[in-house]
Amino acid sequence: MVTTGRNLSAWGQWFSCFTTSSIDVCNAQDIAAVNLRCSLGLNESIDHLYLECLDLVSEWSCQLLEFTERNHHHFREDPEWFDHSEDVYRAIAMVQFVQEAVRVHYNTTFAEGEYNAFDSRNLFLTGVLTGFGGTCVSLPVLYAALAQRIGYPVELAHTWEHYYCVWNSQNGFCFEAAGRGFDKRTHEYYRHFRRIVTTEDESTFGFLRSLSRKELFACFAKERSHCLQEQFRFDEALEADYLAKTIAPHVAQFSMAYALTNSSRELFRVLGATPSRSMLAEVEHLERELSSLLNGPDSSPCSSAAVMNLQRILRSRYQSTIQQEHDDVFSAYTDFM
Repeated sequence: MVTTGRNLSAWGQWFSCFTTSSIDVCNAQDIAAVNLRCSLGLNESIDHLYLECLDLVSEWSCQLLEFTERNHHHFREDPEWFDHSEDVYRAIAMVQFVQEAVRVHYNTTFAEGEYNAFDSRNLFLTGVLTGFGGTCVSLPVLYAALAQRIGYPVELAHTWEHYYCVWNSQNGFCFEAAGRGFDKRTHEYYRHFRRIVTTEDESTFGFLRSLSRKELFACFAKERSHCLQEQFRFDEALEADYLAKTIAPHVAQFSMAYALTNSSRELFRVLGATPSRSMLAEVEHLERELSSLLNGPDSSPCSSAAVMNLQRILRSRYQSTIQQEHDDVFSAYTDFM
């Protein structure tokens, strides 16, 4: 189990520096650089694009500033359209620049079917910056990264399975980063966005408020863990969750995620540590067996969650494979006919 810096990987040793850094040091970090660094080692085919991706964020931020100033006459000519707010104008210009000038788009396939974090491009800026497309996890990071590079007070917040942007000024507002066009919102709007957020959820998960820089970095580490688990790299996933809970110990969700990943790792080992369709069958059998025990006084919610977590990961891998094989056979049959 990960407990000390001596046991950490090269990535873990780099990230662990944030756990002891001051708030000012963390606030000075470029979030695009940290986000991209958290994606390294997850998709080796694009790791070499790290510096190019960083350069592209720099290039876009300069273009965004030029685009905003060039079109500022729209605000001067019709301030009512922008709620008489310079901040609203600049937020609208940023959304328009991202969606129309550099043509960043949402990867709609990510929203279809069960959650699947196997491809890191769905979770980090690499997807946005290599033309693969963005998601509600990565697109808000792009907006915040561009905004912060040119001095805008844009931060990130989240709710159930969704991130959004916060313009932190005297008359601040929230805005959507994964839709089309500009949607000015409030934190209260996101309370009912997908699932109702209770007061307990706010405390446990840090929902419906601007994330501190350390909390945001913990979220990046958590996304890294999700991807590593999908790739059956549970030891590395546990490291990422360990560092997430260490950098943001006051947010219970990261300790909960660490416990779940640890239980999932142990279950994976007990079942042989070699992913296969037969392991999926074993997990499905175990789920049925475990469900009959969950009503007893010694039932373990974490064990049950680990079974469901591993089942979801295996199902995502092997049911899609089975479907692909079926499609290939059917295609060959129709070609023959």
